[in-house]
Amino acid sequence: MGTTQKITTEFTADGFGIIRMLNGQNRLNIDFLTELNSALDRVLSNKDCKALITTSEGKFYSNGIDLDWLLKQPEVIAKKFSSLLHDTLWRIMHFPLPTVAALNGHTFAGGAFMAISHDYRVMRADRGWICWNETHLKLPIGEPLHEVLNTKPWDMTIGGSFTDFRLFWKDKPMKFFRLSRRAVFIPRKRASASPIFGNYHITRRFQ
Repeated sequence: MGTTQKITTEFTADGFGIIRMLNGQNRLNIDFLTELNSALDRVLSNKDCKALITTSEGKFYSNGIDLDWLLKQPEVIAKKFSSLLHDTLWRIMHFPLPTVAALNGHTFAGGAFMAISHDYRVMRADRGWICWNETHLKLPIGEPLHEVLNTKPWDMTIGGSFTDFRLFWKDKPMKFFRLSRRAVFIPRKRASASPIFGNYHITRRFQ
């Protein structure tokens, strides 16, 4: 198992790399994204790994961008963060293994963008919301996040989630976010990726 302060990486005997984000709300800032990319490096360096699962523990998968931190930063750091966020989302979207976001709990804003950058998303059957609350907070969706929206295939009805601050729970995410069946967890997370797993380059169909 590989471990950093906020993220752990483990590998299962049947070929799965599991990245666990263990920093409370898992808010996105430069330090967190740097550690996440190090975890992705560890997964890629394991040639026996055939699929990637990202998850967390407790109430949150991710509560989005660390605004308390970001709003205190000078412009040069804010731009560095924006670039790193873009690169991280792009990397997940183009990762050379099948990817599953196992949403253990609430998945908001930038965390939801990270989730939809994966090939598959699986939610708990008993708890957890997924939404983009930028509209509620009166925050613009920046260019790196727009690129995710413009790249990933969508049901056209998803647009409402960005304009009227919808919260999705229970069966609703199945329709809007192309979720796999809501799960009781790790065994089904693996099942989501098993049909296509393998350590090779994947050709994905983007818009």
